[in-house]
Amino acid sequence: MPDPLVVAIFLTFFRIATALQLAADIPQVLMVLTTGESWTNTVQPLYAIPVLAVARLRVRNVMVYGVTICILLRTIYLNALYFF
Repeated sequence: MPDPLVVAIFLTFFRIATALQLAADIPQVLMVLTTGESWTNTVQPLYAIPVLAVARLRVRNVMVYGVTICILLRTIYLNALYFF
C-alpha cells in the first residue's frame, strides 16, 4: 500500500501541471480542489463508521451535524470568494 504522503504529493504535482496547461491560477485551483475534497469528507463521514458501531449511534445522528456544517462552511466560503 502506498504511503499517503507520497500519494498527496503526487496528486499535488498532477494538479499543478494541469493548472499550468490550462493557464489557470495555481493557488486558486489547489484551493478549489482541496475545498471540494473537504466538503465530500464532511458530507460522507466514512471515518465515523467505527465510532457509530462502538457508540451504538445511527448514521442520521452524525449526518445532521455534517450536513449543517457543510452548508454553513459552503456559504461562508462562497461569500468570501464572491466578495474578495
